[in-house]
Amino acid sequence: TNPNPDACMDITNAPAVLTIHPPATVNAGPDLTVCQSVPPTAITLSGATVGGGATQAQWTHNGTGTLSVTTLTSTPATVTYTPGAGETGTITLTLTSQDPTGPCTAVSDTRTITITPIPTTPTANDVVVCEGELQTITITSVAGATYTFYAGNAITVLQSGTNNNFTPVPPASPNTMTNYFVAVTVNGCTSVLDPVSLTVIQNPGAPTVTNITVCEGGRTLITPAPCGTETASFSSA
Repeated sequence: TNPNPDACMDITNAPAVLTIHPPATVNAGPDLTVCQSVPPTAITLSGATVGGGATQAQWTHNGTGTLSVTTLTSTPATVTYTPGAGETGTITLTLTSQDPTGPCTAVSDTRTITITPIPTTPTANDVVVCEGELQTITITSVAGATYTFYAGNAITVLQSGTNNNFTPVPPASPNTMTNYFVAVTVNGCTSVLDPVSLTVIQNPGAPTVTNITVCEGGRTLITPAPCGTETASFSSA
């Protein structure tokens, strides 16, 4: 109670400061599904962001592969993950922000990379045929597969589809060995290319022999002119 109602009270105002700290935010980016690659190929963790009260974040993972950056970074979307040799299945990657200034704590977010195994390298045996015979390369059948036949440069596609047999058009020339590559694709993932060759052997020319006259009951030896390693056969007219 103011003892002197007619006098003003001395009131001192003390200023109060309210500081608002923005919370840290991170977004690890979208989940990915990729095919296994041989050798393993780096996967960029695009779409990842860090913000709010944080300016940096750090990636960790539970896979057998490696990260291109293992420390805090301000550009988490440029970091890459390279799977380990033969690694397939689902890998979880966690993006954790730095601990921001003030009472707010670090935050984290996860994304997954699912690596689908590629099919086993196809089996296609080298083919050797004589001139005029059917020239066909056959890949061992694989359930649900698409078969692709490449030229010798391993780039140009000569045939692709569900037919596991390939016949060159035009046929390969005699006395030549032509190289091809084959691959199979299952569930969108393509195997390692397998080399295969097609060799065409030129047919020998007609043999040269000299007509021989003998008396009845007599014997003689008919000898064709030699021609490399060819084998001669005889038949009566």
